[in-house]
Amino acid sequence: LKAMLFVDGTWLYYSLFERGDRCAIRELFGEDWQTTHCVDVSKLPAVIADDLTAQISEQLSSPRSVEVVRVLVFTSYREDVVSSQRVALFQQMQNLLFEVHLGSFQGMQEKCVDIALAVEMLHYATVPDAYDIGV
Repeated sequence: LKAMLFVDGTWLYYSLFERGDRCAIRELFGEDWQTTHCVDVSKLPAVIADDLTAQISEQLSSPRSVEVVRVLVFTSYREDVVSSQRVALFQQMQNLLFEVHLGSFQGMQEKCVDIALAVEMLHYATVPDAYDIGV
């Protein structure tokens, strides 16, 4: 089975790095977890493929492997930001050949990341044999 990952990069970034006291990673590894641990986004497709394979095999009582064929990441950041931890995260994803769809905005309001993700998901749903599972 072919899977495509549609990642809300803005949500991912804020979940990893901007949750403060509500961060599950911080609870588990301590306040300075970023100095002792790193997030290896290159493992994301394999982790999701393995989990989907296990879920499907359990539900269908027959093994079916899942392969992640494409990872699309949707995010935006302010036009005046040149470099930051956030920019570095998405550059790393681009270097891993994830398709990073980058928007920009002015002020403090991010818009359209979720809409762009939904549009691409629907687009690829119309492409024959593009994917069997969208995550």
